[in-house]
Amino acid sequence: MITMGNNVSGPFDNTFGAGLFTLPTNTTWFAYKTTATAGSVVDIPIALSGTVSQIDAALWWPETSARHNDVDLALVNPSGSEVAWSSSSASIFEKLRLSTTTTGTWKIRVRSFSVVGSQTVYAVAFQRF
Repeated sequence: MITMGNNVSGPFDNTFGAGLFTLPTNTTWFAYKTTATAGSVVDIPIALSGTVSQIDAALWWPETSARHNDVDLALVNPSGSEVAWSSSSASIFEKLRLSTTTTGTWKIRVRSFSVVGSQTVYAVAFQRF
């Protein structure tokens, strides 16, 4: 649901959220579950084909009030460069949006900035046409 927010002032804001929920049309979506541990970096490949106009990606992780884990999100293009990122330290959500026409194998990068033990992380991405 975070990925489908239409916040026009930026990709995600802890005060205003992700914006109004809008159902995506003309999209292909990808959903994943992974585990983040201290200092880990997990790359999740997403194969984009056909026509692309925008990529939206988001992370979410459940946690208890006893400890806040900080997990960051980046988008890596097919040539291996990080081209978009989200690194909010106070949230359990991360979201990014990138306008692009590049197809190929992209990666959602899940980076553990500050994680104690292990943390289940859910990731989703949309390829918009």
